[in-house]
Amino acid sequence: MSSSPPRLVPLDVEALEASLGFPDLEELDAQLLVKNHDLRIELAALKATLEEKEVLIKEKDRRIQEMEKRLEEKDKRIEEKNEQIQDKHALYLAAKSEAENLSLIATLKRKLGELVNEDFEEDQTHKRLCADQKPNEHPS
Repeated sequence: MSSSPPRLVPLDVEALEASLGFPDLEELDAQLLVKNHDLRIELAALKATLEEKEVLIKEKDRRIQEMEKRLEEKDKRIEEKNEQIQDKHALYLAAKSEAENLSLIATLKRKLGELVNEDFEEDQTHKRLCADQKPNEHPS
């Protein structure tokens, strides 16, 4: 018996891989290319959305700065008006005080006038009494 060397049978690697549950590499490569393409499209869309959001944020920041500037201007105007009100109030208080002083002066003048009149009347009465008594003291 002559033994002949075993015969080599060509091996179908793809069939073996398929029977063992290995995926087809070409199919897997095609799926990865599609997935990569889809991810690139999604990334581009996200970048575009991000750029739009950045533009919106810049616009909102600009508006906020404008509003802050307007608020500062309004605050200045309010401060100026408050100062004007305080000045007017000070003038009012000064005028009120002056009016009270003038009223007091008028009252004092009136009372002084009354006292002067009383003194004058007393003096006149005294002079009359003295005049009435003089002829009696020195009869002619």
